[in-house]
Amino acid sequence: PQYGPGYGDPEARALAEQIDGRDSAAWRFPLPPLSEELQEPYLPAMVHGASTAAEAEVCARHEAAHKLLSNHLPVTRFALRGAGKPGRKRFQAPLADPYAEPEDSLAAEMDLVLRHVVDALLTGEAVDEGSRASRTAQLAEELQAFPATTKQALSVSLEYLRDRIGVPRDMSYPAARQFRAHLNWAADAMEA
Repeated sequence: PQYGPGYGDPEARALAEQIDGRDSAAWRFPLPPLSEELQEPYLPAMVHGASTAAEAEVCARHEAAHKLLSNHLPVTRFALRGAGKPGRKRFQAPLADPYAEPEDSLAAEMDLVLRHVVDALLTGEAVDEGSRASRTAQLAEELQAFPATTKQALSVSLEYLRDRIGVPRDMSYPAARQFRAHLNWAADAMEA
């Protein structure tokens, strides 16, 4: 166990930003293929049911969709903590907020957005550059009726969820990459 605060290494800042999704390209499409050269080395054959990089990406997307679908209502409420009230008790870990209260009034809207995320995970349309623009336009059109404050709250909630996906607790690393990229895609569609 670690006793006391952790200390960062300035030389590792760029790598830490990649891993944490803080650089401009991390967790955004197009994702680099799974390989030994990634900051988290991962061979396609390490993904259950895959033997090629293309199969690994499909399997990872399907795993992420399965995890979201099998836990849809709790994940929706969890995500809405981002737009809700922070918990009274604060913790040293910046992403820990077990007492946060979700903004349940936005459950139907978050449900709609997460359904689009699942559909995009299953079809691969957000990954494919050719169909991503039309898929983004479709989501943006459905969100057009929402007030700007609702879109902002949903975007914050998607970021809240994205930043709290646990690997390997919630899903595998390849599935988490896909899920985070799809959440970023949906958040970006709010601004379209």
